Amino acid sequence: MKLDADLPKYYPQLAKINKLVTHILTDTLTHTTGFSLNFENGTKNDHLLELYLLAWQTEKPIGSQWQCSNGGCGLAAVVLEKQNNKSINEFIRANILAPLRMTPFAMLKEA
Repeated sequence: MKLDADLPKYYPQLAKINKLVTHILTDTLTHTTGFSLNFENGTKNDHLLELYLLAWQTEKPIGSQWQCSNGGCGLAAVVLEKQNNKSINEFIRANILAPLRMTPFAMLKEA
């Protein structure tokens, strides 16, 4: 994935939504989109996420101010899932934890 790519490249449904969200992958990951801390209804499913993004308006120019956003992290996770056809947990295990020979904490507690 390229951070400067438009989000619809990885999440095509977004091309039909809010033009503000099409160019913000880097800003999403650096918490400079202006997204609120949490999205209403979270990112529980694609439909709710798309409804939120359809209505979303930024109060300040994108990239101008840092603000922590769990919703933005959720959006980044959804984009990764769509790009890789894996859940975010599967993606993290396969691409981060396994190469580092790390075991998820929950698995350690079960042992």
